[in-house]
Amino acid sequence: MNRAVRNTEQSQQVTQFLGWTPWEWFATLTLPDTATMGNLEWCLKKWRRELFNVAKGKIAYEGVFVHEPNKHVHLLIMSQPNKHGQTLADLDQSAVTELKKRWFALAGRPADIRPVSSSEGIAAYMSCRKNIGSRPWETIDPCGIDLLKQLRS
Repeated sequence: MNRAVRNTEQSQQVTQFLGWTPWEWFATLTLPDTATMGNLEWCLKKWRRELFNVAKGKIAYEGVFVHEPNKHVHLLIMSQPNKHGQTLADLDQSAVTELKKRWFALAGRPADIRPVSSSEGIAAYMSCRKNIGSRPWETIDPCGIDLLKQLRS
């Protein structure tokens, strides 16, 4: 993960960078206030396996870890169509519920996962003053770099 920053200009760059991608889900994953970066990385690694199992195909995500006022992660998530032609956007609510339960089992805190209706709007929310605009934050190491590169080329 990158070192923490407090810069509004950088948050605007995050909006521009994230806003163009066809994200399918927006997740807010909360953590205990005592969580360390190591705790977060461990939880994300385990949760990512569940995400792969649900998608039954390639997934990718990018996001930010916000340190204050309570520790939480905002992730933008997308997938490549699986062998049945389905993406995350095609999954039913029971799959989302299972992912929320799995996060709670890992971190002891709730998760909120919603479909994305506007990539630009979600990216702007992530970088607003309430989140990274005026608070210490770090970018999350992206997942699914091959899929992201494929979209960006």
